[in-house]
Amino acid sequence: MRYFLGFIMISALIFIANSCSDTVPTYTTDTFQGCNDVNQTHMKVVVCDATQTNYFGGADVFMYLSESARTNDPQRTLYSQHAVTDNTDPANVGAVFYKTPYQKYYFFARRDLGAGNFLTGVGEAFPKMCTTYKVVVVVQ
Repeated sequence: MRYFLGFIMISALIFIANSCSDTVPTYTTDTFQGCNDVNQTHMKVVVCDATQTNYFGGADVFMYLSESARTNDPQRTLYSQHAVTDNTDPANVGAVFYKTPYQKYYFFARRDLGAGNFLTGVGEAFPKMCTTYKVVVVVQ
């Protein structure tokens, strides 16, 4: 009986020693807070007069990827994207360009006064990533 009890005690001691010495892996997770998609930048382009008190709905806004492309396109056919400013809330909504990659943009805006008369203006923006960026283009 003593041998059997001694065997149980030694076995228990070995079992406890082995279970305590095993390294149990610990897992950590990294939580990323913020934006991880470079195409999460949106731009709202509002078109207004020189006093920036009158905002125009229904104005055409053309987005270009370079200043030379904007300058060398008098017929407005070589633009990257085109949008029209919102008629219901032109001061806050404007023309919206969704999911724009992170780079500098050049805008040409025109407001049709009828009979071939236009108010035109240019603007540019280098928006911050992962935001909705507001751009003001003044037409005269």
